[in-house]
Amino acid sequence: MNLLTTYYECKIEERMQEYIAAFSKNLDNPYINHIYLFLEDEDRPPIQNKKDTYIENSGRVTYNELFDFCNDNLSGQSCIISNADIEFDETLGIIYEEDLEGHFLCLSRWQKKEDGTIEYHREADSQDCWIFKSPVPDPMTKGCDFFMGQPGCDNRVAYLAAKAGLLPTNPSPVIRPIHHHLSNHRTYNWCDRLQGYYLRVWPADNWDVSRLGLDVGHYEEFQIGQD
Repeated sequence: MNLLTTYYECKIEERMQEYIAAFSKNLDNPYINHIYLFLEDEDRPPIQNKKDTYIENSGRVTYNELFDFCNDNLSGQSCIISNADIEFDETLGIIYEEDLEGHFLCLSRWQKKEDGTIEYHREADSQDCWIFKSPVPDPMTKGCDFFMGQPGCDNRVAYLAAKAGLLPTNPSPVIRPIHHHLSNHRTYNWCDRLQGYYLRVWPADNWDVSRLGLDVGHYEEFQIGQD
């Protein structure tokens, strides 16, 4: 299992420590074989490990670039694209029991609380990581020319995956992406929200899709491969 995520030095110390905590936990996760860290600038994390590889001078990376990297370097392998503040626990091992072929997992988060416990956010319109088997179809490497963390990116990438013929599903009740964000520091601007179609992906307790919703200002059911 390969994890692709980003790194930059945040000037808010509390937020920076959340990034480092998630990165450290993922380095220790036995189900993650390698971490590809896309560096936005010249800064480096304070932790080094043989499991990680730095992708230098990446700038702010787009989904197109991440999918291209997977197709070019990790063909036939399972890949995770994740926000930098997400930690994975032992539930990631469930992936090894299933066939990822043709699937595109869009996982909603479990929120880390002050007392160390986690709370599930059962949401269809907010995901923090995406799991799939490389290579992805060509439309995914051409149509996803937007940034990680850009408002609307999560449901936009789910829509483009479905349009390309992949099956979006959200088994986040059983695979737990843990979100480190007690600082509540945010850098995005809602004015930058992506335009166009969105696909909401309702959580399911297994790998079957419970429901998909196409959102363009109104709701309608959506079929895989539909334009």
